[in-house]
Amino acid sequence: MAPDVELVVIVPAFKQPGLLVEAVDSVLNQDAGFPIAALIVDDGCPLPETRVLGLALARAHPGKVITLRRRNGGLSAARNFGLAHAPRLFPHYRAAFFLDADNRLAPGALRKMAAQLDAAEPEIGWVYPDIDTFGQAESFSVAGDYSALAHLRENFCEAGSLVARRVIDAGVRFDESMRDGFEDWDFWLQAARKGFRGLHARDCGFQYRRRAESMLSGAERRRAAILADMRDKHAPLFQARSLIRLEEREAPRFAKFEPGATGVELFVDPRRRQSLDLAEANRRLARARRAPHQAWFPDLFVFAAPGALERLAEARLDRAALWRAQRLLQTCALVAVRFEADAKRLGLTAAEAAGPDALDGAALLIARADDALDPSRAASSAGLADLFRDSGAELVCRGPDLSVAADGLLAFAVDVVEDLAQAQRAFSPQKSDWRREWRRTRRDIRATYSLIEPVGPVLPHVAPEGAERARPQVGFILPLVAFGGVEKVVLNAARAVRDAGCDAHLFVMRENEAALAGELREIFDTVAFMDHPGARADAWDRIYQTAGASNCARDDFIPDGLGLLATMDVVLNTHSLAAHSLMAGLRRQGARAYVGLHLVELSPQGHPMGGPHVALGFEHVYDGFLVVSQQLRAWCVARGIPADKILLARNAPSYPTEAEALARALARRARRPRGRLRALYIGRLDPQKGVDRLEEIMAETEGAPLDWRVIGRAVLDESTALEARLARRMGRPVEAPLDAPAELDAAYAWADVVVLPSRFEGAPLTILEAQRFGCAPIATRVGAVEEMIEDGVDGFLIAETSDARVVEDFAARLRELAGAPQRLETLARAAAARQAQASWSANLRDWLAHALPPADAPAPDAPSTGERIHA
Repeated sequence: MAPDVELVVIVPAFKQPGLLVEAVDSVLNQDAGFPIAALIVDDGCPLPETRVLGLALARAHPGKVITLRRRNGGLSAARNFGLAHAPRLFPHYRAAFFLDADNRLAPGALRKMAAQLDAAEPEIGWVYPDIDTFGQAESFSVAGDYSALAHLRENFCEAGSLVARRVIDAGVRFDESMRDGFEDWDFWLQAARKGFRGLHARDCGFQYRRRAESMLSGAERRRAAILADMRDKHAPLFQARSLIRLEEREAPRFAKFEPGATGVELFVDPRRRQSLDLAEANRRLARARRAPHQAWFPDLFVFAAPGALERLAEARLDRAALWRAQRLLQTCALVAVRFEADAKRLGLTAAEAAGPDALDGAALLIARADDALDPSRAASSAGLADLFRDSGAELVCRGPDLSVAADGLLAFAVDVVEDLAQAQRAFSPQKSDWRREWRRTRRDIRATYSLIEPVGPVLPHVAPEGAERARPQVGFILPLVAFGGVEKVVLNAARAVRDAGCDAHLFVMRENEAALAGELREIFDTVAFMDHPGARADAWDRIYQTAGASNCARDDFIPDGLGLLATMDVVLNTHSLAAHSLMAGLRRQGARAYVGLHLVELSPQGHPMGGPHVALGFEHVYDGFLVVSQQLRAWCVARGIPADKILLARNAPSYPTEAEALARALARRARRPRGRLRALYIGRLDPQKGVDRLEEIMAETEGAPLDWRVIGRAVLDESTALEARLARRMGRPVEAPLDAPAELDAAYAWADVVVLPSRFEGAPLTILEAQRFGCAPIATRVGAVEEMIEDGVDGFLIAETSDARVVEDFAARLRELAGAPQRLETLARAAAARQAQASWSANLRDWLAHALPPADAPAPDAPSTGERIHA
């Protein structure tokens, strides 16, 4: 044992006895100022000279050289053998250096590296040198701030690096199955997964022997296969949710300039911005453009009117607007973002700009740095206007209260660009390093996202850390957002997710606008729109079990779709055919994927259509199927979906109502004198809902003590004339759809019965909302309706037979109730009692337990603080 040794140099030895002495001598000649030992590991070398030389060196330098021998296992096994014995031989060692037997160290190398490691923060796990070669003499630079993001793309850290003991004690070891090379890269990736980072050591004196043929050159020939295995092994490092944190730390994509601001803000996520003063920003920009392999400055410039990003954040559109702008900048050079106030809708609409006039009133101007700083344009005060005319696009953001004073933004942007260009010219153009640079530039650093999965621009969303680190991010996918029942179900699921301690995000696949703007802003942290042809082109020529398939053939859609969704922990797809094609990639990104099913429907010709039929072809890419009824669950099982993947998630009323208001309404219902029966139809005016039957029911009950209200809208051209006929029968217009909860409450409180003569349904929200107010439903026995109504107890079920028989049975029930006030009162009490305990949180409990990790799940590996080595 050598208890005073503070730094151990592990020297694997195999078939290179002639070089071993030179390597060990370079360790013995270190002028470190603290005790160092060389630990030779004879990896079962068949040459006797290796053993003889190792023993001779150990005898000649007792306590400073120790030699061990093991059965041959390869380079990784030899290094691990040394690491395993180091604590016993050198109990107080602080760091280890890996020196291959054919390399060497200059006398001051370990002193310089140890001083840097000692002065560094605990997260610094190793110090790595430039690579100066001998034999075939050449020098390679790895200068610059360490970038874990760049390290995932290429290995610029030699195995000949000084590693803090805290890394070894954290369990980082060389993979002994990797005998074809790149085992050192794998070692550093293991350290990165533990939370450690590297630190560059300039001119420290590490010397690498370079020969015409070596293990490294052999590994390069097998590079693709080795790296594929290694990236699969370290897949969590390559997932967007991990990469975007590294991007935020090391390579933020946006630099924001604002009139009146004293500095520049750098960011990935617009809600997590860091400020720099102008002098530091200029210095970083100049360095990044002079030495792009070593330094980074954002490559997207955002010129923002005061408060513009804050207004977008309030509308929940900030991340989506920047993501859309980044996509537009793949084919254009400048994007003008304009705001339009719209009290009812949220939206993002992109268009090619007609000319510089589109710049007037822009709230944001977003440009690629290379284009904005193009010397040929910067010389002209009209440079950005010319750039927009030649290669510009416009992005219109719509939302409630979305307005900002944006006058003069173009003139401000021109001034900033001219100042930046002038500042760059003031910095020396001299090359910062005499060594040759072989690494990729950091300008293409975001390509790291695509190393495992073909991911396009990633939504600029970074989930909270620290105390909120475990807060899951849940994405809800819809093809559109109107006023339909499916959208209301998704909104309520999002509320339940938010109440369970998650962040909810909405992704609209087919449309550029969404209704229910107030609710969306209240519930969702982000609202984004895909706006891609692949989200609208359904592949009905591709059939699986008689139903159309998702348009998977649109491969250009998949990278953008994955980029939009890749930062989510959980996704729930409801009715988006295109999104099916994204689920396999999202699961490889570490997300859990679910599909929501609501009803089984047929075309007018009787052919299978709709969500459940299409989802059958994608069963294997989903972690679970959410169904609203036992009936739909049985349908899924019968078609081959594993029963343990089917989660029952019943509906509840689509909007909350105040308990006091509900109690008052029920009390008024109980006291109300019984006169004419009040019948309500509320919903879409289309054939699925049976509105043609409704007209006949009205005709059949004409003359009965019955008052009608119809609330809804025709959504199909052929239903428009029917809407007019319904109005004539009632003697008043059909009422417009209601979206305010108080208005819906009043409608249900007015009615005695709600009538649903539908031809097919899922689990209609109208039934639940009506029952809550003691309004008895009369509905056809379709879909899951019979799971929502106990016939004759809290409503009535009408057999789905011929249209004539359905009309006759509805009319009979209405006439019966019109003359039976006591029966109606009994139904009202039972209906209200049925919904008294209903809640979305309770109904979604099984899904939340399935989708979300338990609160006490262990956090990802964190770096050990360890001890610093002696300088």
